[in-house]
Amino acid sequence: MEKIIVIGISGAGKSVLSRKIGQKLQLPVYHLDAFFHLPGGEMLNRDAFVAQQEDIITING
Repeated sequence: MEKIIVIGISGAGKSVLSRKIGQKLQLPVYHLDAFFHLPGGEMLNRDAFVAQQEDIITING
């Protein structure tokens, strides 16, 4: 599976670009904020966040 990482500062348009790339290339899009920010204003601890990213990276090769 092909993977593309979009990195940039807040408000730069990463989400919009990622959705467009995902649609065009038919690739899944994972927003790390969705994993990091938990309900109630809590944040995922660093080790769990890194583990989530490793899971995403290894999905389908």
